[in-house]
Amino acid sequence: MKKDGAPADRIQKDFDRHARILDFEPVNKENLQQAIDLAVAIFGDGDREAITEEFSGSLDPDSKLPFIESSQFFLVFKNEHPVGVTGYYSIPGHPEDIWLDWMGVLPQYRENGIGTQLVQHGFIDKAKPDVKTLRIWTTIEEDYDKARSLYKKMGFVEEPYKPDATDAAKMVVVFSRSTDPQADKGYLWKNSAYPIDCEEHVVPDLNKKLGLGGADGQNAKGADKAGHPSTRKPPHP
Repeated sequence: MKKDGAPADRIQKDFDRHARILDFEPVNKENLQQAIDLAVAIFGDGDREAITEEFSGSLDPDSKLPFIESSQFFLVFKNEHPVGVTGYYSIPGHPEDIWLDWMGVLPQYRENGIGTQLVQHGFIDKAKPDVKTLRIWTTIEEDYDKARSLYKKMGFVEEPYKPDATDAAKMVVVFSRSTDPQADKGYLWKNSAYPIDCEEHVVPDLNKKLGLGGADGQNAKGADKAGHPSTRKPPHP
């Protein structure tokens, strides 16, 4: 019996197969509410405020969101039915990197290869021409085991966000892949290591959950610039 070949080959075949049946529509003023409702259906109503703020902010050149310099989101359709969202953002001071943002698939469409293309497409329309590295952060929580496995199959290298962390930051991992297949290992996270947006929400939330950090389980970065907690989550393919 003929085998499918290397994981990278199977990933590319998945991407090519779904490329013929998935449509990606950039989020704009006309479809903004649809995109927000779809993202909320994927990530939960508790994230509605953060999703609304970030999706709306992507259309506002004067938006000043923590850790975000520019972003782009896409509605994803299969046979004209909405199935997911994806996108990217860049962090101020680091134009060489772009990060996967609010990528997720509705539960009934998961585990059939669609997540692979959402990761790919989230990085296709790069924010800046000088982008050198594609990055994704997530946590080592069990909920994200399948996502981490997918990123590894797609050629991303997994590294700890803060190897010496004593709080919940030790549970955050960063996946990196160079835009140049011939690049040396200089793109690895250990050679960059700057603060990212997980400091605004996930680390404080996990500190509280695990009893780490300050007296209330929060750290000084537990709220966004508007003074309310940010609930942004890792991608969910």
